[in-house]
Amino acid sequence: MSARPQDKLDKLLASSIRATAQAHADTCDTSHTGTPSATVVLLRESAGQLDYLVLADSTLVLDQGDSQTAICDNRHDDVAQHYAQEMEALPVRSSDHAEARRRFMVQMQARRNRAGGFWVAAADPKVAYEAIRGSVPANTVKAAVLLTDGA
Repeated sequence: MSARPQDKLDKLLASSIRATAQAHADTCDTSHTGTPSATVVLLRESAGQLDYLVLADSTLVLDQGDSQTAICDNRHDDVAQHYAQEMEALPVRSSDHAEARRRFMVQMQARRNRAGGFWVAAADPKVAYEAIRGSVPANTVKAAVLLTDGA
């Protein structure tokens, strides 16, 4: 069954992930934990509501006049803080730092798209249902900013 524009955002994202993975199945190992991935932030107006979805290290900021709301998926950072301490304590250009960084990357990859870890859009459409989702009345939002990681 294919997605339709009126479907929920998580279903639309799942359909997009599935189609992208299928398009690359013959040339890429999409089952590898390091397969290419993306952060996602979506906003859609529908029936007087603004529906949103945030996955991975993206942020959606809603300006509602007298207040601003930031909707963030911090799970990557929450997981990383537990494994980065050793690496961050070492001089950046040292061989010890390089080895600690390698261990950090292995630990993070093991927690990618896993319960208790963090979620990114890669090859598994089910991750779309792990995204942060919600809705707000469209008439309460004066402006919105969709930001990717690093913003």
